Amino acid sequence: AIDLTAGQTYELKVSADNFETTTAEQIMPTKPILKDAEYRQAKNKLHVTISDDSGRDFYVLGISPNGTSNDVGGYLYSETGIAEDSGLDYRRVIFGDDTFSEQDVALTLEASVNGAGSGTDSVRVYLYNVTEDYYRLDRGVNAADNADENPFAEPVILHRNFDKGFGVFALGNKASVVIPVE
Repeated sequence: AIDLTAGQTYELKVSADNFETTTAEQIMPTKPILKDAEYRQAKNKLHVTISDDSGRDFYVLGISPNGTSNDVGGYLYSETGIAEDSGLDYRRVIFGDDTFSEQDVALTLEASVNGAGSGTDSVRVYLYNVTEDYYRLDRGVNAADNADENPFAEPVILHRNFDKGFGVFALGNKASVVIPVE
């Protein structure tokens, strides 16, 4: 793993024979603050409280059985209207701090974690503070997925941040907590 410092600028430079060199820059986001989390399996509810710092922030929130990879099945669905389904991973939700900047916000999500309850007594809740470029790519992928097989949908142009090329260089800072399954 590479240790990156919040607030520092990082550049990714890609070069190959017979191609122009392309670069993208990102500033490492601050570590998010996950103040409280509670998972009630019987009601399929995840309650979390996060504390937002100053500046514009974008978050990805997810859940998985403790001790497993994030590849375990399940889903999250926002009931508060703040968070949206991720276009990159349906087991996560993504949101910006447009409606709650610099304050605590409580989110209630419909949550189901495959594997939780069958011998699993705890889950891991994770919160990423991601760069705006990640957020914009996710929203584009979600729009493209929703337009798939719709002959009347407008084409979706996916976000990119390389100066001479395609793709996104993005960064995220993660906080996580292990909580009991109730």
